[in-house]
Amino acid sequence: MKTYLRLAVLLLSGVVFCGTALRAQAPANAGKIYTRKTSFKLPVKIDDKDRATLDKIQLYVKNGPNAMWALKATAPATQSDFAYHVEHDGEYWFSVVTVDKNGRATPADVAHEPPGLMVVVDTHSPEFDVRPITLSDGSSAVKCTMKDANPDLTSLRVECKGEAGQWELLQPMADNPGMYRMPDGAARSTIRVSGSDMARNNTTREINPWMTHPAAAQPLETVSGPTLLETQSDKAPAPMPSAPLDHSMVMPAAASSGSIADSSPTISSETAPASITTGRSMQLINSIHASLDYQIDEVGPSGIGRVEVWITKDEGQTWMKLCEDPDRRSPADIDLPGDGLYGVSLVVSNGNGVSAAPPGKGDRPNWWIEVDTTKPQAKLLSVKATVEDPSSFEIMWEASDKNLKQEPIDLYYCTQRGGLWVPIARGLPNTGHYRWSVPRNAGSEFYIRMEASDRAGNIARCDAPQPVYLDLARPKARVVGVNAMANHPYGN
Repeated sequence: MKTYLRLAVLLLSGVVFCGTALRAQAPANAGKIYTRKTSFKLPVKIDDKDRATLDKIQLYVKNGPNAMWALKATAPATQSDFAYHVEHDGEYWFSVVTVDKNGRATPADVAHEPPGLMVVVDTHSPEFDVRPITLSDGSSAVKCTMKDANPDLTSLRVECKGEAGQWELLQPMADNPGMYRMPDGAARSTIRVSGSDMARNNTTREINPWMTHPAAAQPLETVSGPTLLETQSDKAPAPMPSAPLDHSMVMPAAASSGSIADSSPTISSETAPASITTGRSMQLINSIHASLDYQIDEVGPSGIGRVEVWITKDEGQTWMKLCEDPDRRSPADIDLPGDGLYGVSLVVSNGNGVSAAPPGKGDRPNWWIEVDTTKPQAKLLSVKATVEDPSSFEIMWEASDKNLKQEPIDLYYCTQRGGLWVPIARGLPNTGHYRWSVPRNAGSEFYIRMEASDRAGNIARCDAPQPVYLDLARPKARVVGVNAMANHPYGN
């Protein structure tokens, strides 16, 4: 009998929408988990009837795809988890092997199986470099470079301080990613840049780049292609540590991809960041139905009597009890009232009814969730052959959404109605236009599709109602004869 394990990966105070746990024999393209913690706990879940046939379980680890697997821990089959501690940032692969009472291991060789879990440990916060630029028309802009080994570019926000002291969000220039034009009247004001990496290390920095880089201002034509991202070389994976396991720490585990929340001796791993409007401070979902994973520590002899889910719709000014978790075991299935931003906290009581007070006015949530079930507003405006190059088409569109992706547009074509859609270009910025050079031998008749996606996973799809035709012919005309016509004088 072949016994399969799963590494139960729980997001502390996180929201998991595909609650399937990772198997030790997971697909090769299983997602990576990102965390800023260096100690984790790996629960190993085995059906009781299968566990009875086993003698022991083993934890194999390797430091990324090019390293060798190494046996790091062996435990009796009755043990429900492994604890692991790393000393350096890097990528770590984990696999669990079961050994039955006859000494047969499954899998027999972990080197021929995909990992059950891939974890990227990243304890460094992003760094930013902001430099002033003088554009060719004399106006001002700033170039922002985000430096991190595992950046979350969707979290990047660049703001400038207005005349009244308010912060104004800057939009990236369409043709120059990483470049932000300064508004009129704020040419040399303070810049605030914020963002996070995939492990949720956050950085917010205020700077006046015209004071720190006075010599950097220059015409846009002299600026080499602006870089939004630079990878830090000091974050290369380090050799695998040989330190003993730290059983006092807990690994928040996760779904098949995403980020791991911090461990903590309390119910929640962390509260929401200072600003709920920046990057990773909230989690976007496109359904009111969610599964809330949680962990309860320091359970006393009376056990757990109640687990309540509380939410706020006004950033902690008022709170309401949403529901109770009937079985008092993670996860808790919740139904949110509708679209909008919600703060979430848990209130737990022991078996004797003793609990912390419910959240009140001014209390900050453990987690933020934004529900967005609305598809982007999108329209495919036109698809026209270009006059100067009849083998190219100019595709025009409009798309808007409050949570639109940074590069939200995908374009496709097919050569017959109901046929297979082939990508033209994917991950395009929302510039409203794209010139498509038709591939050779692709045909002469094309149907065009445009898709616009938001960060919550909503997709708007637009199909051109009529096909377009590739026509390389340039018609010519010549006179071939003249026929006389009878005169018809006016008045007759």
